[in-house]
Amino acid sequence: MTSCVKKKSSHNQVSEYPKRDTISKIYYEDNRLKEIKLKDNKVKVFYRNGNLFKEGFVDKNDKLKGQWYYYTLEGKISEMREFNNFSGHVSLNRSVYYKGNLDSMIMEKDPYFNTYNQKEFIADTLPYNISMYTKLELGKDTISLREPWTAAAARYVQAFLNKDINIVVVLGDFDKDFSNIAEVKKDTFYNLLIDVDNQKWFPEENPAATVVFGKWFDSIGEKTIRGYLTEYYEVDSTINKESRVYFEKKLFVKDSIK
Repeated sequence: MTSCVKKKSSHNQVSEYPKRDTISKIYYEDNRLKEIKLKDNKVKVFYRNGNLFKEGFVDKNDKLKGQWYYYTLEGKISEMREFNNFSGHVSLNRSVYYKGNLDSMIMEKDPYFNTYNQKEFIADTLPYNISMYTKLELGKDTISLREPWTAAAARYVQAFLNKDINIVVVLGDFDKDFSNIAEVKKDTFYNLLIDVDNQKWFPEENPAATVVFGKWFDSIGEKTIRGYLTEYYEVDSTINKESRVYFEKKLFVKDSIK
């Protein structure tokens, strides 16, 4: 499985943002650039020394969405946070700590590196110290009516360490904000310890943390698939504690080739 964290480059020079590309700018009291919002709704926030603190996208109401990247005072990549934004309801979907570049993912936060050493930014930290990282391979963008849509997910860093966890993927006819989870019929897909037939396709993955899932369609046209991966463990006979990673996939189903 390949990573769904996108490779990227960052720029933090004011001169690279002409007025025609910007919506708004905020400055420090000494007229140094603090924040810029671009016309594609990307927001960049800067330290006083000119280095980038964080960058990512917002919706039309300035609420966070998608992947946001955080940098140390020295300009090194420190963290990626992925936010779900379902109809304006924002929640943290995944978070990953890094040690200076996107190839240096670490399981546990380094308190001497993963810090944001400027007074007003120090508080912008998460309340836990481990990465929560799931890779999602959400399959093709176009399929024929005669083939299933297939996908896979792997939970590489667990939300609950030292617990006897279970991992499944759930699909359903969910609303855009997933507010109807309790009401709709759901299809559940189990990890490869149970789904042994698919183990041969993922020989290098941890079968306890990998799930293969999919869906057939009986009509052509644009489709939207919504679901979530859930990691959970049993607290007692009546209570489970869980952590979810939500996803949405749009694809097109075409006529089968005759």
